[in-house]
Amino acid sequence: PPSRPSAPPAADPRGAVSVHEAGGAGDDDQRSSAVRVWGGRTIPGGEARREPAGDCGCIVQGTIEVRSSRPLADPLRVRVSVEQHPALADTVELFMGSPRPFMLRGLPCGQHRLNVEILSRRRFRVTSPEALGLFDCSSGALHHPRIVLEPR
Repeated sequence: PPSRPSAPPAADPRGAVSVHEAGGAGDDDQRSSAVRVWGGRTIPGGEARREPAGDCGCIVQGTIEVRSSRPLADPLRVRVSVEQHPALADTVELFMGSPRPFMLRGLPCGQHRLNVEILSRRRFRVTSPEALGLFDCSSGALHHPRIVLEPR
């Protein structure tokens, strides 16, 4: 039988997951188990199986801001979510100052589109439509949208 590596190699610098068989030749009496490497950390096979099916590790890490000639009178809450998976969401509170970050983790692989919901009676429009366009999510991918809002 082909030999198996006795230790997993270093993790992919992008944070991708590598799965390897643990154990080597001559250990037929021991059960071999999968070893998963994620971001430089080794995770035993049993723990790795608890990851949700379809989770490919894609991350959306972006910013959202208001562009206006007048400052916001009150804080503005905005919810950013994945259109096809509304449970994958982050809520940001905008007020005075620089753009605010948001992060969405664990997107399934494939093409996605972001959705922006203003949690206020005030009306805003997205002036950066490219940030809400389709993007491709592949294992280890990092997407950086910049969402800009303007009052209507």
